[in-house]
Amino acid sequence: MDTVDTMDTTGLVRVLQSLTGTKDKWDDLNLTDLHESDIERYSSDDDGGNVSDGDDKENAKPENLEEASAAAPPDETAERMKQLLAAKAKQAEAERAQRAQRQVAMLESIQFNVPDLVKGAMSPAGEVFCPWKLVRGYPEMYCGKVNGERALPYFTTQALHEHRVWDLYYVYDFHNNKSEPVLFVPTSQFEHLLDVINAKLDVHFTVPIGPPASKFKMTFGPGSMPRPRYLGRSASEDDFLDLTDDVPPFNPHDSLDQTTGKDERAKFHAMFAAIRALEKKKNGGENDKKKKKGGSNSRKQKRSRVTRAAQRVAWGRSIKRAQRYLGLREAGPQGADKVLDLEKPMTAAPERSALFVCIDVEAYERDNQVVTEVGVATLDTTKLVGVAPGEGGKNWFGLVEARHIIVKENTWAKNEKYLNGCPDKFGFGQSEILSQEDIPALLEEIIDGASSLPNPSNDDNGGGGDSPVEHRPVVLVFHDADSDIRFLGSIGYNVFRAANVIDIVDTTEMYRYIRRAPNQASLSAVLAYLGIESWNLHNGGNDAVYTLRTMVGLAVEKRIMVRGGVEGGNGCVAYADFTPYGEDEEGWESDEADDGGEPERPCPDLSDVPFTPLHRL
Repeated sequence: MDTVDTMDTTGLVRVLQSLTGTKDKWDDLNLTDLHESDIERYSSDDDGGNVSDGDDKENAKPENLEEASAAAPPDETAERMKQLLAAKAKQAEAERAQRAQRQVAMLESIQFNVPDLVKGAMSPAGEVFCPWKLVRGYPEMYCGKVNGERALPYFTTQALHEHRVWDLYYVYDFHNNKSEPVLFVPTSQFEHLLDVINAKLDVHFTVPIGPPASKFKMTFGPGSMPRPRYLGRSASEDDFLDLTDDVPPFNPHDSLDQTTGKDERAKFHAMFAAIRALEKKKNGGENDKKKKKGGSNSRKQKRSRVTRAAQRVAWGRSIKRAQRYLGLREAGPQGADKVLDLEKPMTAAPERSALFVCIDVEAYERDNQVVTEVGVATLDTTKLVGVAPGEGGKNWFGLVEARHIIVKENTWAKNEKYLNGCPDKFGFGQSEILSQEDIPALLEEIIDGASSLPNPSNDDNGGGGDSPVEHRPVVLVFHDADSDIRFLGSIGYNVFRAANVIDIVDTTEMYRYIRRAPNQASLSAVLAYLGIESWNLHNGGNDAVYTLRTMVGLAVEKRIMVRGGVEGGNGCVAYADFTPYGEDEEGWESDEADDGGEPERPCPDLSDVPFTPLHRL
């Protein structure tokens, strides 16, 4: 039986005193250590007795468990107290479970920055890594028999990749003729996994202390020792399998022959000797290999390839529609036939005179349910007429207008540990501080109605300046649309209800399509690829402006690639990009006779976006 919870012991002492008819007997009792056996022992002592204060109390109907216990004869004392203890234990367990749920929700809301690295790029010096084999083998090697069995369900292949991201890195093992790359993940991500499991199971799993800790916290360098190279971000089991099936070949710059000093070589060999020793342990990644080779998984991977191919086709079509909205190409099968001269205004009119509206939402790094900033940037395509885009579309950057909203209730939430937040460094105007409940109405004003244009058909009929207005077509722009749409929903604005939103452009998808990247890149990485200068990222207003600029830059980039037959973009090609991508090539090639089709109005996942904004009730 669990011990009595200490949060409400006064009433329990009063009941015990009433049951035995004495006060002193219970004064020195440590209720934290009270068990059923203590109840029986204390209640059966000779100096205990039944309390009787007269006929009125004897005949009165007890109103609760304490009164019932006080009115009970001595031989019922133990049973009554067992019930009271059981009730208190149940209450304590329920409260513990609620605390655990809150802690798990907080931990699972933490987001890790996407590394500013391309595939095959070397990790920064000083990064701390954990071998993937050690992650997989942790329950059996370090948790003991009882706790290991409890932890094991959280370390299956499916569980490790469900609602969890891993930034994967690799180093080639020189003892294995450079043929077998060893997989690593940041130690901080593994420790975060342990934190989540600890909250769920009420245990205390940690990275071991002492000599074993070095296996979990590996650093490479200093000097010219080879460091792990970035493989990509895995957000699902399929991502993990795709990435690990397509590790770039050994980079000659990583040769140990070029390292300096015996100490560096000795350290490197010692680290890999420790990793190879893990292979003799149980588990250690065997399940990952089985998943790759299993027949049922092969069928699943085939379906996944079909899905990914369709997804890539959709990304390419979205880029073409964005080009049409900007006037960079015309609708129809010959829409991209004309040579694009960036130093002259576009000959095609921006389709539908659309208004681009880019939204960036910043949330607290320790609890993503706390929204701290909302940035909004707009680009009116009617202002592009007569303006040459210039190299990379930079002449249009100055036409972007922006607003930066700081959420009044959450100014206390500062991003410092995982992100370098800078809410006070908006570079495109004055920041505004608004209550969270006022932000949805502001977004409605910008997106839903304030940007209307006169109906030209009414002007033709002599309607003049008083002619009715129509909803202006709006194209929303995001860098990772799913994330920002969820954040907007959490503060009460549902983009799917805006009648004039005709399309959504996601710059992460544009970049992945143009670069054939296996996973999404950070905003700073895309800006660097395009050569766009930026300052004070992770400010909502700044990020909205830079995201809109990357949309323009990527649309121009892709248009030039098509006309020039260039596959590598601006020449900034990572080492890994010179190697084949493997057999999974479907969907990357685009039929230029396909102009992107009709606008694709976004449809919500009703299970994922269930809001009813308060201001619309």
